[in-house]
Amino acid sequence: MEPKDFITLAISLAAFVLSLVATIFSLSNKKHEDERSLRSLMNVTIGNIRSSRIDQAKYRNEHYGKGQNVELVLNVLSLYNYQINSLTRLAVYVAEKIPTLVTDIEFATLADAFAWTGDRQKGKQYWEAAIAASKDRYYEIINRRDFANFLFLNGNVGEGRDQYKKALDLSPISDDVSKYQTGYTYRMWGWNERAAGNELSARDYFDRAAEAFRTISVEGVRASALADLDQVRNTPPTAVPQPMPGEPAAELMKTNRATNP
Repeated sequence: MEPKDFITLAISLAAFVLSLVATIFSLSNKKHEDERSLRSLMNVTIGNIRSSRIDQAKYRNEHYGKGQNVELVLNVLSLYNYQINSLTRLAVYVAEKIPTLVTDIEFATLADAFAWTGDRQKGKQYWEAAIAASKDRYYEIINRRDFANFLFLNGNVGEGRDQYKKALDLSPISDDVSKYQTGYTYRMWGWNERAAGNELSARDYFDRAAEAFRTISVEGVRASALADLDQVRNTPPTAVPQPMPGEPAAELMKTNRATNP
């Protein structure tokens, strides 16, 4: 082979390599663009699910049992359920395309939506996904408690208790945040036991919640937590919605970060 043939071959090889690199780069860019588009669609869909849940709750509160046509009210509530279910299925489709880009909060939203519309199997599946995707111990505790609540409300009392125990194992008492988390876990557990007809167990867990809350050093948070607990103790479970994490926990986290930067 003559030198000019080597030069021609080298040029051809270089052109092939450059073309290959350009193709890989183009495909990589397309993948990232597709992921960004799907991530954006997930944000919008999750937001729409939450908005639909809020709208449905408002409609129920304003119309159900208020002397209006019951059949009409139930039909509208059913339409909300169809809407929520359709949005949830779209979110699942997107989640399956970008599983590593979906947050635990989004998985929890899907779990809650499926549970609300009656798909218990999917609800359980996505609560487990939310727990697996929890970015840290704080959110894993929240997701395990909410999963426990879901299990209790669906009659899986034993599994629900196991999840509450795991949540407690994740929050050993060390500071005000863990004290609040522990108290709130016992508060939720007590609510579920009472709703399941286990009043003695409920009282025991309410007492444990009070014990944890009383050790919180931030006076306002301590008083608020104990007042909330007293309200739950003295109200039938059918009249009190199951608690969710709220501002006291957020305030404690701010205080803890300021104290322990």
